[in-house]
Amino acid sequence: MSLFGPRQHASTQPSDTDTPREGKASTIIVHDYYGNDIPPHPGQGWTRFVCVSDTHSRTFPLPDGDVLIHAGDLCSWGHVQQLKVTMDWLVSLPHPKKM
Repeated sequence: MSLFGPRQHASTQPSDTDTPREGKASTIIVHDYYGNDIPPHPGQGWTRFVCVSDTHSRTFPLPDGDVLIHAGDLCSWGHVQQLKVTMDWLVSLPHPKKM
């Protein structure tokens, strides 16, 4: 069951030959997360950015990644207890870098 209702999404999976090349443009892979089908990390040589926003003190599973970006609306009304819920969740996530 999706958090936001049923949605179709398009994704691009890397092939075995897709690797970043030094001095060349890298392939960008975008996944819209609307359910429990979390794609695997593409592997070594890739940096996976996981971006979320508008969580409003809700917590849910996120894909593994190298950098987690929370783009805003951590809580609904700005109350300290709401913010604490979100901050505790973010701290508990395994992403090495968080913004």
